Amino acid sequence: MRMVSLLFRSADWRQGLLIHEIITTSADPPPTVPEPVTILERTTITINGQEGTLLTGKGDDGTPCNQLRWRAADRYLILTTIYPPEELLKVARSMPH
Repeated sequence: MRMVSLLFRSADWRQGLLIHEIITTSADPPPTVPEPVTILERTTITINGQEGTLLTGKGDDGTPCNQLRWRAADRYLILTTIYPPEELLKVARSMPH
C-alpha cells in the first residue's frame, strides 16, 4: 500500500481540504484515515460512476468535518474538508478517475 496526501489550508490556516490517495490492490477500504469524530449522516453516492460514501459530521472541536470515500481503479480516494458537502462533491467529481 502506498499513500499520497495533499493538504490545502483555508484563509485562516485551518485544514481546508485534505486529500488522501491510497494505492492498493485490496478490495477493503484502508483503515489509515480516520472518519470525522461525530458522524451526523452517512450517505451512499456516486462519484464518476463509482459508489462512495459521504460522511457529514463534526471534528473534535465541533468544527464541520465532511468526508467523502470511494474507490477508483486501483486506489481509494478520501477527501476531508471543513466546507459544505456540496463543495466536497464538486471537488471529487472534478478529479480524474
